[in-house]
Formats: sequence, structure tokens, C-alpha cells
Amino acid sequence: MKEGKRPVIRIFFIYTFLLLTLSAFAIGIWLFNDIKRDRLKDLNYSSAVIKRYYELSFRQWSNTLLSLGQQLAEVKGENAQVRRIDLARKANSNYKELLAFGFADTTGQVLVFSEANVGDSLPHLMLSENSKRSFLKAKQVDNISIGEAYYFPNVVDWILPIRVPIRDSLNNLIALNTTALQYNSLNQELLSFGFDSTYRIHLINKDFNTTQLYYPLPVKDYVALLRKEASIYTELSENEIADVKYYNGFNTFENHASFLIKADLIGLNHELVVSVNQNVLWAEMIPLTWIMLAIYILLSAILWITYFYTDKKEKQYFLNIEKEKNFSSNIIDSSPIIILGLDKNYDCSFINPAGTVLLEYQKDQIKKSNLASILFPNLSQDKIEIFWNTGLINNKDTYTGTLLTSSGQEKSINWQLVKRHVSDEIEILFFGIDETDKKIAQKQLIEREANLKAIFESTQSLIALFDKDKMLVEFNQPFAQYAKEVENITLTKGMDIFAAMNSTLVEEWKRFQDRALNGEKFQETVEYPTDTDTLYFLFSYNPIYQNGEVTGSSLFIEDITLLKQAQAKLERYTENLEEIVKERTEALEEKNVELKKGNDELAKALENLKTTQQQLLKAEKMASLGVLAAGIGHEINNPLNFIQNGLSALIQELNNSKLNKEIENLKPYIDIINDGVNRARKIVKSLSHFSRQQMSMDEKCDLYEIIDNCLEILKNNLKHKVSVSKEYQEGNAIVKGNEGRLHQAFLNILSNAEQAIEKSGNIRIIIKQKGDILEVSIMDDGSGISEENLSKIGDPFFTTKDPGKGTGLGLFITNSIIEEHNGEVSVKSEINKGTTFTIRFH
Repeated sequence: MKEGKRPVIRIFFIYTFLLLTLSAFAIGIWLFNDIKRDRLKDLNYSSAVIKRYYELSFRQWSNTLLSLGQQLAEVKGENAQVRRIDLARKANSNYKELLAFGFADTTGQVLVFSEANVGDSLPHLMLSENSKRSFLKAKQVDNISIGEAYYFPNVVDWILPIRVPIRDSLNNLIALNTTALQYNSLNQELLSFGFDSTYRIHLINKDFNTTQLYYPLPVKDYVALLRKEASIYTELSENEIADVKYYNGFNTFENHASFLIKADLIGLNHELVVSVNQNVLWAEMIPLTWIMLAIYILLSAILWITYFYTDKKEKQYFLNIEKEKNFSSNIIDSSPIIILGLDKNYDCSFINPAGTVLLEYQKDQIKKSNLASILFPNLSQDKIEIFWNTGLINNKDTYTGTLLTSSGQEKSINWQLVKRHVSDEIEILFFGIDETDKKIAQKQLIEREANLKAIFESTQSLIALFDKDKMLVEFNQPFAQYAKEVENITLTKGMDIFAAMNSTLVEEWKRFQDRALNGEKFQETVEYPTDTDTLYFLFSYNPIYQNGEVTGSSLFIEDITLLKQAQAKLERYTENLEEIVKERTEALEEKNVELKKGNDELAKALENLKTTQQQLLKAEKMASLGVLAAGIGHEINNPLNFIQNGLSALIQELNNSKLNKEIENLKPYIDIINDGVNRARKIVKSLSHFSRQQMSMDEKCDLYEIIDNCLEILKNNLKHKVSVSKEYQEGNAIVKGNEGRLHQAFLNILSNAEQAIEKSGNIRIIIKQKGDILEVSIMDDGSGISEENLSKIGDPFFTTKDPGKGTGLGLFITNSIIEEHNGEVSVKSEINKGTTFTIRFH
């Protein structure tokens, strides 16, 4: 009751005795409406407090689950599961009201559960009808989804599941974070508000049309309630009293008429219904009814009884209001969000501990004179004037802006403004959530994507990313240009590029995609015929992983047409050389028939032929290789330098940004580029050594480097077949001579060793100094050389290989080169055990 109504009632009973009967009816109606109005105001205020509290609480839980989910998604590498469980348990310890934290993939399989240990069997959210519908709904929303209430006897009784979807920068769903509220915890929270015990608080999930909460109701009785429709109120009619909109209705669960206040929870698709039994109001009227009946008996009794009763009612009313304030203060003090109140003069009337810590101001330090500079430092003066006049910002009760702390730090805050009436005066409440870290993370993400895009577009390689459905997700400009020029396709993100192609190679490329999506990392050379020529491309496929699951593939394409053309020319030169050797061999055989008559004449002719063959091989082979290797090295080194410089710039930029976690996501791209550049450099370098034309014998030749270059040239033949071990002595292994010639000699020996191993085997290389002699041993465990052929392997044109696969000049040339360098070659071999070549330089 209001203070000014007491004298009105007293005067009414003193001066209107003659109209006693009429007055009794008037007072009865008035009192009932007054009780009803006060009840509805209190009911409306309770509804507003609960609504705001749940909206802010679920938003805070949503941010917490989103942040935790992103952290869990980024945890990779060794002991990832242990670290994820540790993160979930730490988060659980900070939010006692939440039952546990879980982390599930997009199929519903729970990957992390804070109450489980590594190796424990975890549930699948799609296997239970209790969790299936809420899980599917959570996959469709952008922020938070509250599932249906269900009974969970293994942990607690009734729980309320909460799911938050985790999405990547492209808004693709990558996981869901999940937790749950215990009904006992919810009941305790509502109990702490100190609401009238006759009130009924009903929370309805509009997505599933199910009851989420009915307070006060024992948990054991929820089964009966959940069997009913969520809307348990019928015969609803809308009314309004004292600016409070309410409904008359019938509670079918408790079977009584009720007054209801209904409100929708913003962003949660839930409806809140706070109601009171209408009989409660009649119960409050019963004492007054008896008093009014006594008016007919004794005026004085009616007067004093009525007076003392209303006085007692007033005291009780304000006592209840004070209790509600105390309960609200407890909630405000424990809340992690900023709660700040302004009185009618716009001075700070209270601020909770979380606000004091963030603003670094005490309550008495915040006045109207400095309020705008603290809460709205970036707000224009005209908008501040509107706030002084209306209590609103931009004529809205929500505002996101910058807050300035006492130490000068700027914080990004999302404000919710609420007006409330206290003793006929308006007080403004500010509810604020600190979103500073979220803004910083968003800015860093945008910068990282911009840097990656710049590197992505700077390379001349063709790069494309595909999702697990083989749809084009991303591509660079060179890839788009090739698609336009070669296939006349204009690329767009999300398209099925294979469906748009007319090439006969489409099915083969689809198989490449399937291999990558199955987790295989590989390279394939592809011939691409066109109307004018045949192009050659090196396809490098890599699977893309997220949370240990392949979610797509990356494709890097290098145009190696020029390299293939150079190799073809080299093959043609080699074929011509073998034809020349064949012609010379036939001529020699004819000569041998004619020269059998005299040994002296035969020896002289043979000597001349050896000299001719040696000079011919040197001139033909080295000239061809020199021209080709020089051209290849010049053409390939330029783009290699460009790629290497671009990669160095990318790594430097990433290191400067200090985004250690994000660097992990870029490793597949960086590793692919590094592997390709290093491989190409080694090949070019090895070819340049092998094809040197200089004939000087005064070069310092490093045997370590020469053998390593030869192994690089033979790398494709050796991999997956031969294991090479090197045992080099400490210090240098230098021989004075011609580096190109020694490359040719050791390449012949190593090539023979590789060819002697049919399926798999080992090659062992030992270099050591014995006094003045530098000794090189090359051992293989291949097929070996028979004793009858061992003495012939140094003869020209002797070979045990199939026709067309060897000329018989390799070891003959090798012996000649080693002898030129003041060295000697010895061979030991056993059939099926292997061969050892020993070269000694004096």
C-alpha cells in the first residue's frame, strides 16, 4: 500500500458512517483490486528479473562454451586428448552450476568429457532419443541451443542440456560443445531470489514444445508434468492493469485459475510464464471480508480493525520489498557481469564487485560529471544529451561501445539497460558483458586471413582447396586463369569443377581426390592433351585435417611442360648416341673378321677403336648433357627463387604476428612449398655438376659432395627400393682432378649397384683415409657377378644386361676416369650376395 492512502481510509470511515453499507462494498472492491495490482506488479517485476537473469546467464554460458570449444578444437599433437580433458575440467571447476563439459564432433560422437578419463568409452548423442533432437537442433543455430529436459540417472536426476555449435572462419560447423544444468541447481538459484512461495515459474522450450522448468516442483514429480503439453494454461484472456499486461487462465496441471505474466527470452526461443493462483488473492481478502461484515455491528470496531490491519499490511509489504532487494543484491554481487545502477541524478547508486574490478572505480567516484567519459568515451555529445533526457542510448536499451577504465584502458562492452521504479523514482540499471578479448581475436583472425590470401595469390603455382564433397572451396588467380584458358571454365566458390570439365581425365582426377580424402599424401604427373600441344602437370595432393578427421583436400599444380620437353630431348640424344654406338660396334665386328690374320694389326686397330669410342662418348654425351642441364637450370632457378622468397616473407610475417596456434593450420601449405622447392633445387644442382664441360684436372673435388649429388640424381630409382648408408670419415675427402668426370664415374658405379638390386636391398658407402691413400668402397647386396664375368666387366662393350638396356661402356669409362685421377678400381663379388667396388686414390 502507498503511504498517502492511509489517511484517506481513516477519513472515509470517520465521515461516511451513513453510507456504511455502500462504502463496505466499495472498499471491498477497491482492496481486492489493490491487492491484485500489487500482486501483478510484483509478478511482473519477478518475471523481468528472471528473464534478464536467464538471458544474461545463458549468454555468458554461450560465450564460455564457445571459447572453450574453440580452444578444444585447436588442441592437436601429442597428448591432445589429455590436454583437452584438462581444459574441460578447469572450465568445469569455474562454473559449479554446470554439471560437466563435453565436446562432440559433427556426427554427435562425444570426443571429450570432463568427467571421463583418457581411454574411457564416451557416448554418442544420436543414439538416445533424449539427446538426438536437441543435438540436431543445435547444429542448425548460430549461438546457443537449449535441449529438452530429460532424466539422467547415472549422474543426477533431471538435467537441462545446453549445446553450442563451434564453427570455423567460413561458418562451417566443425564441432559442438555441450554441458547441462542440474534441476536441483536451477531450483536452488530460484530459491535464492526469495520469490513468493505461491508463485509458479514455468519455462517452455518453443522449439520442441516441452516443459524445461516448473518451480516449485519436486524433481520426482517431473515425469507427470512432462507427459502433458508444454502449454498447461488454457482459457487465456489478455488484460491490463496499472500498465501491466497479464492473462487470466486455468492451470491444467494444478487445476486452478491463475494470473499469468508471459515473456519471451531473447535469442533462446524460450517462453517464460510466471503465475499465481487466483485463490491466493481471495485468501488475502478473507480477513477484510470479515471486517467489513463487522461494520454493520460496530463502527468503531470496523474503524480500528481496518486501520491496524492496513498498517500491518503496509509494513509487511515494504518488508517483503526489502527482502527481495537483499536477495537481488546477493545475486548481483556474485554475478561475473558488470551491474551498475544510476539514481535519478545519474549518479552511481551501486556497482557490483565485477564492475569495480573492471572499471577500477568505486561507487562514489562515478558521478554525472564524469559518467559519459567513463561509460561512453566515444559517444557524440548529442547522443549523450538524449541519454540524459530519455535514459536510452540511440533510443535503444542495448548498446555496444568502448568503456574507459581508471588506468586508461579501453574495454569493449555490450550493455543492456533496464529501467525500474523505486519509491516513485526511476532508476537505470546497466548490465554489461566484457567483449574485449572477443574483438581482439576477431581482428587477429581477419589479419591472418588477409596475409594468407596475399601469399596464396603471390605464387605462380596453381592452388585449390576442396571440401569432403569435392566442391571447390578456395583457389588462387593462376588456377582460375588456367581453368579459363584450358577448359574455358569460369571458377566460382562452391562449384563442382569436375562436372564442368570436358576432359577425358576427369575420372582419373576424381580418383586422385578420393585418395586424398582417404588421408593419402602423394604426387602424380599428368599428361593433359590440348588442341595445340600436350601439357604436363605435377599434381601434389594433401588431405586437410580438422580434429583428426579429413575435412577436405588441397591441390598444388606445377606446370612441368618445359621440364618434360627437355627430358624428351635428352632421351632423343641418348637414343641417337646408342645408334652411333651400335653402328660403331657393327663396324668393329667387321674389322675384327678382317683383322684376325694378324695379332699386331688387331691390337693396333683395337687400341684406335677404344680411343675413338672414348672421345666420341665424351664429346657426344657431355656436350648434350651440358646444353640441356644449363638450359634447365636457368629456366627453373628463376621461379624457384621467387617461390623461396615468397615463402620466407610468409614465415616472417607469421612469426611477427605471434599467432602460434594459427601457424599449425598453415603447416600443410608451408611444408608442400618447401618440399617442392628443395627437391627442384637439388635436382638442378646435381645435373649441373654431372654435365660440366670444363676439362681441367686441377680442381679440388669433394668426394662427399660428388657422391651425394649422384645419389640425388638416382633418388627416384632408389626410393621405396634401396636403403643407402654412408660412413664418411671425419674431415675432408678431397681429390685433385676434374669434378664432372668424377661425377660420371661414381654415377656409373652407383647406377650399376641400384640395378643389381631387383626388389629391395641396401647400398653401403665407406670413405676413409689409409695413409696417403684415400679409399672409397661401394657395396651392394644385389644379384652379384659370376666369377667368369668378373674379369670382363672392364672390357668395352661387355654387358650382362638385356639388349637395348646397356652398351657395356659404363665400367670401361669409369676405369678410364679413375686412372686419369691417379687411382685404381678393384671389384669383389659373389652370386646372390652382392658386389663391392673399391676405388683407391694415390
